Amino acid sequence: MLTSTSKSTKNTSFLNILIVAMAIVVGIVFLYYRLNYLNAPLGNDESVYLYLGKMAMNGGAPYRDFYEMKPPMLFYSFGILNALTGFSILGLHLNAILIVIISAFLIYKTYTRRYLKLPTMLACTIWALLLSSPMIYGNYLQSEHFVVLFLVLIFYLLQFRTPSNRQIFIAGLLYSAAMLTKQSAIYFIVPGLFLIYELGTTTKERFQKLLIFSAGVVALVIFF
Repeated sequence: MLTSTSKSTKNTSFLNILIVAMAIVVGIVFLYYRLNYLNAPLGNDESVYLYLGKMAMNGGAPYRDFYEMKPPMLFYSFGILNALTGFSILGLHLNAILIVIISAFLIYKTYTRRYLKLPTMLACTIWALLLSSPMIYGNYLQSEHFVVLFLVLIFYLLQFRTPSNRQIFIAGLLYSAAMLTKQSAIYFIVPGLFLIYELGTTTKERFQKLLIFSAGVVALVIFF
C-alpha cells in the first residue's frame, strides 16, 4: 500500500511531467508557427521600419533625412538589429523570433528567483506563443517587441533582488529606450517608479534610487 508521502511524491512527479510535456508542445507550436512566417512578405509597419532603420544605419538623421511619426529609438533598434542580418526579409523574421525567445527567457530567469521553475517555464512558453498571435500582429516584428524587451530587461535587473545603483541607472536607460521606441511605454511609468521606490528601506534611500533611475531616463533623452 502506498503511504501518503509516496502518493504525494508520485502525484508531484506526474504533475511535473505533465507541465514539461505541455511546455514542449507549446514550444513546438510556437516554433512551427513562427518558422512558417520566415519568408512571408513584410507587413506594412515592418517594411517601413526596416527601410528607415537602414537609412539610420547609413548615416541618415531622423526627421531631417527621413520622416515617420515615431520616436527615434525605433529606427535605431530596427537598424542595429537588422544590420546583423543584412536587412533581409528572412533576417528580420529570424530577429523577431529571437527577440521573443530572449524576452521569454528573461522572464523565466526573473521569476524563478521566487517561483517554481517548471510552472514558470510553461507560463513563459505560453506567453511567447500569445505574443506571436496574428490578432495583435505579433507574427511580424513590431515596435512593441522592442518595448517588451526593454521592459523585461528592467524587471530582470531589479525584481526579486537587491540591485546596485549602476543597475538602477541602466534600468532608467532601458525605460527611456522603451519610451523612445513607442510613446505608449510611458504608461508603465507609475508601476516602474513604484518598483524603484520599494527597493529602498528608508525614505532617503528610496528617493535616492528614484533620482538614479530618473538620471538614466534623462541621459538617453538628452543623447537623442
